Amino acid sequence: MSANSLQTEIARILNLASRENATGTPDFILSTYLVSCLAAFEVAVQHRAEWRGESIELPALQGLVNGDDPR
Repeated sequence: MSANSLQTEIARILNLASRENATGTPDFILSTYLVSCLAAFEVAVQHRAEWRGESIELPALQGLVNGDDPR
């Protein structure tokens, strides 16, 4: 799924749940914000992995969740 289609889908779901009403912020702005948060978190995870000397490949990160040490 592309970032644009993800953003569109999030906006649709926000609209279905009427989540834009609480702040008066249009759903497309909220979805842009949420996708941006996800992108910032992905960068933070990459920086953390580099700092720890870990691989940033998904299988290595999954190994950490399972208690395996990929180093």
